[in-house]
Parts: sequence; C-alpha cells; structure tokens
Amino acid sequence: HMRERMLYDLAGIALPDEASGKFRIYALDLPDSSGIVREGMLIHFVGATRTAFETLQPTLANTSNPEDFSAEEQAHNALLTEQKTVCNIPLVNRGRALGLLRVGRTAKRPYDADEIDFLRLIGGQIAIAIENALAFEEISRLKNRLAEEKLYLEEEFRSEMGFEQI
Repeated sequence: HMRERMLYDLAGIALPDEASGKFRIYALDLPDSSGIVREGMLIHFVGATRTAFETLQPTLANTSNPEDFSAEEQAHNALLTEQKTVCNIPLVNRGRALGLLRVGRTAKRPYDADEIDFLRLIGGQIAIAIENALAFEEISRLKNRLAEEKLYLEEEFRSEMGFEQI
C-alpha cells in the first residue's frame, strides 16, 4: 500500500554494521531489480544519507548529485541511473538512530513535506520494532549465557563435592 501512496520504486531498511563501519541492508523492496542490490549487502553511505543518520533528520538525495551516493552504490545499484529522488529517513527511537529507511522514485517530482512527515511516522514505528527486536535478541543472549553458567556451576559443585565417586 505504501508503494501506491508514495509512488516509490525503491524502499529499503539498512542498519549499521559495527564490524565493517558500513550499513547492512535488512529489508529491500525493489520490484524491478536485476538482483544486483540484495538483502544482506553492506554499503558505505555518504552525503545526504550519512547526514540523515548523523543528524536524525530526513534528507533528500538526487541522482544528479553523485556526492550523495557512494562508489559502491553507484557500482552496485542498477536503478541508480533511473532514480531521481531518494528520501533518507533516520529510524530514531529514544533519541538515537538505529538505522535508515530509504525510499526512492523515478518520478521527477521530489518528496514534499507531507510525504516526508508520513515517512517519518512510518520510520518511528519501524524504529520501535527494531528496538524491540534488538532487546529481545539481547535478552535471549543473556538468558543462554546464564543457562550455560548455571550448568557449569552445577558441574563444578558436583565435582568439588565428590559426587561423581558415589
């Protein structure tokens, strides 16, 4: 439904990958893709995209300004030459950016203020979902660690008490 309302040809969600210093694409809606851009790909964001993430404010990028797109994006994005406008929405929750929502379209009409506000609302909901998923992942990791430590302590207790000789 969002594609029809916003007239977009590209939508994706990217989260920072601390190990590489780049962003990993986690969701991608690129209906006419030739498969060059795909989920899981790491991309170094520059220009307007980087600014959106750092300032927590939406930015617009235009393909006529190559400084808004990294060399990786230019090399890997088959539709980049067709895209006219890309809107970068930071996914913000509790005052920090968790990632980026990027939508682009080939229509020459840039995104207006109402469309950007609508995308910010969507981005806020996505940020909450991401924050919840990250919290769940952390809780699961800690729960598994606690279970491993408990098992270790039980084994240590049994060996110290000499129960294995009984």
